[in-house]
Amino acid sequence: MAAHNYGFGHPSTSNGTTALPVDPFTPHLLGDDNIRVVGKTALPTTQGASIQQTEQSYSLMMHMSQALGVNCTFCHNTRAFLDWSQSAPQRAAAWNGLQMMREVNAVYLETLKSLYPANRLGPLGDSPKANCGTCHQGVSKPLYGQSLLKDFPELGGKAAR
Repeated sequence: MAAHNYGFGHPSTSNGTTALPVDPFTPHLLGDDNIRVVGKTALPTTQGASIQQTEQSYSLMMHMSQALGVNCTFCHNTRAFLDWSQSAPQRAAAWNGLQMMREVNAVYLETLKSLYPANRLGPLGDSPKANCGTCHQGVSKPLYGQSLLKDFPELGGKAAR
């Protein structure tokens, strides 16, 4: 245990300068792991998230807050985390953003792993990962709110054509 701390205790911008896991991206932004950690019942049950899953989820939420330059209440109603009807509309946008990152990482970046030079791979030989900060860079609108519609009208759907 003294020789390896498993990524804990090294505050960085990735984990919101906390002692939470340094790499919250792999389980949540590559796979389809559940992010929910708040129980649905008043008393804890054995079917809830493990301590490790909870730490990864909170680390991801800290990363999202830092990447978008917002706090928890930008998406969540802290009185009722589980009730989507009481959440801000941004919560649905964030959920769609997580789905987009999962697809970008799993379908695009991961499949290009064999084409990357060795110096572009991670320490474990993994491909680069996109995350919220890749586009948002500390502001709530990606790319500082720059509209890409005039350059890429196909992004606007049928109405923009």
